[in-house]
Amino acid sequence: MKKTYYIYLKQEVASIEKKLDNFHKNKILYDQVKQLATSRIEFLKEQRRFDKIWVHLDMDMCFAAVEIKDNPSLKDIPIAVGNMSMISTSNYIARKYGVRSAMPGFIAMKLCPQLKLIDGHFYRYKQESMKVMEILEEYDVCLESMGLDEAYIDLTDYCKNNKIFTKEGIIEVVNGIKKKIYAKTELTCSCGIACNKTLAKICSDYNKPNGLFYLDYEPNVIEEFISKLSIRKIPFIGSKTESKLNLLNIFTCKDLIDRYVDLFYLNEESFDFYMKNCFGIGSYEHSEYQEEKSISRSDSFFYDWR
Repeated sequence: MKKTYYIYLKQEVASIEKKLDNFHKNKILYDQVKQLATSRIEFLKEQRRFDKIWVHLDMDMCFAAVEIKDNPSLKDIPIAVGNMSMISTSNYIARKYGVRSAMPGFIAMKLCPQLKLIDGHFYRYKQESMKVMEILEEYDVCLESMGLDEAYIDLTDYCKNNKIFTKEGIIEVVNGIKKKIYAKTELTCSCGIACNKTLAKICSDYNKPNGLFYLDYEPNVIEEFISKLSIRKIPFIGSKTESKLNLLNIFTCKDLIDRYVDLFYLNEESFDFYMKNCFGIGSYEHSEYQEEKSISRSDSFFYDWR
C-alpha cells in the first residue's frame, strides 16, 4: 500500500473513530440504535434456508495446471501464466514465494527470480473448461459458470431424484464429480458444499488444492464456522476495505458481529451485507443470481460514515 494512501486512510478512520466515540457517549441514542440493530439481525436470520444443496467448484490453479498438463517439465518449477504487466494465475510452488494472480509480473519476478512466465493459451483453457462444464451439466443444466475455472451447481433436484438424503451420500456424489473431471481432463478441483452459494464458495477455498468441504446445515455450526474466518474470506471484500476495517480493529467475522451496533449506526446498507455473511445468509436460487458489486471497488461505504 502506498504511503500517501495509508496516511489518507488513517485520517479517514480517525474521523470514523471520533464519530463512534461521540455515539458511545450518547447512551440514549446508543440504546435506540442497538435495539434497531438487534431487530434487524433477527429479521435477517428469518431469511435463512436449509433446504438447498449448493456446490461451488473451483479448478485448482486452472491455467497453470493446463500448461503443466501440456508440458510436464513445468511440474516441479515455479511458473505463472501472464507477462511482466499482469499475472493470471500461478502454480502452488510459485505461491510459496508470494506470487499471486492479478500481480504485476515484474513484482512476481522480484519475489521469485527463478519464476518462469508463460504466455496464456486461452483457447486451451476454454477447451478444458468446456469438458468440465459438460460434466457439471449432467447434474444441473442451469449451472452458473463463473468464467473458465469455477461454477455453481444446485444439486438439490439431483439428490432428490436419486433419493440421496444424507451428508455421506451428498459427499459421495461430489467426489464422483471430481473423479469424472480428473478422468476427463487430468485436472483437479476443489469443492464446497453448503446450503447457499455464498457459503459454498467460501467452503471451496477451505481445503485447497483438490479438496472438498461440507458445511453442516445447523445454524450454530454455520455461525461458529464463519465467526473464525478472516473478513477477507467474505466474497467481494477486497484489500482496501480489509485495510480500513483492520484499522478499526476488525479482523474476523466475529469482530464484525461484536461491533454490530457500530456498523448499523455507521451504514445500514453495509450492515446488512456484513450481517448476512456473518450469519450464513446467501443466494438460494438460480433466479436470484446477479453479479454483486464489490464494496472493495467503492469508497461509498466509508464516505457514508462521515
